[in-house]
Formats: sequence, structure tokens, C-alpha cells
Amino acid sequence: MKTKYFHLCIVLLLSACATLNTKPTVYGSYLTFIESLNKNSLTEVTTLLSDRHKNDLNNNSTYQDFESNFPVLSNLNNVLTQQFSHFEKTQNSTTCLSINGLDEGLEPTTINVKFLWEDNDWKLDYVRVFYLEDKNGFVTEGTCPIELLI
Repeated sequence: MKTKYFHLCIVLLLSACATLNTKPTVYGSYLTFIESLNKNSLTEVTTLLSDRHKNDLNNNSTYQDFESNFPVLSNLNNVLTQQFSHFEKTQNSTTCLSINGLDEGLEPTTINVKFLWEDNDWKLDYVRVFYLEDKNGFVTEGTCPIELLI
């Protein structure tokens, strides 16, 4: 009886440790962001942004509302009407997510999103949307968006 109890305790302990060490996936964080936009939950949306964007929104921006400060991010839930594939590429505390699909006009589109690992979660840092000539332009690996300086 003690042996069965001991084995049960070991199994429970190991499963608890495995649960504690599991990082959320980048794609899961992206889906949570999209879901938050769909619910119009801007409080939840801002918690999913990288620290630099939260600081911009709260302190440094001339725009104090999310839509004006982040026009692409605030509309990200409306870019793709169909998703075909997604790919991730991780290097240190940065992961880039690429999502292939069709926009509302059924045109091939790829979204590239840069995530940073901050506060024990993946946070959106930068995004670029590419409207493609055809599906041959779809990416086949996670690609980091190149930040444009304006």
C-alpha cells in the first residue's frame, strides 16, 4: 500500500513540475491577442504588449488611445479571414511568428510578428503585414519583421 501511495505522489509531483515549467506558445499568445481584440478588451490587449509599447502608450505617446498609437496592431484581428499555416523561429528571448492566409478580398497575405519574452510571457513587440502577389510568396519559416523607422 505504501509503495502505491509513494508512486502516486511521485507521479503527481512530476506532473506538477512539468506544468510549472511549460512556457506559453507564441502562436497561443497571438491567438489570445486576436481574441482580446475581438472582445474589444483593450485592458487585456495592452497586457500582451511588450514593455516598450506599454511605456509608449502610457507615458511617451502623443496619442493616448490604443487605436491611434498602434493602427496595425489594433486592426490585426481583421487582416486574415482564413489562415493556412504558421511558423515560429526562436533566438534567445525573441521569437518571430509568421502566419500565412487570405485577407477579406481573398488575397494572399502574410503577417510577421516579433515577440519578446518579458514577465514570464510572450509579448507582441512589432508586426508587419505583407500583401502578396500569389500564394507562392507565403513564407515557410518564422520570419522577423524588419522595423521601419519613421
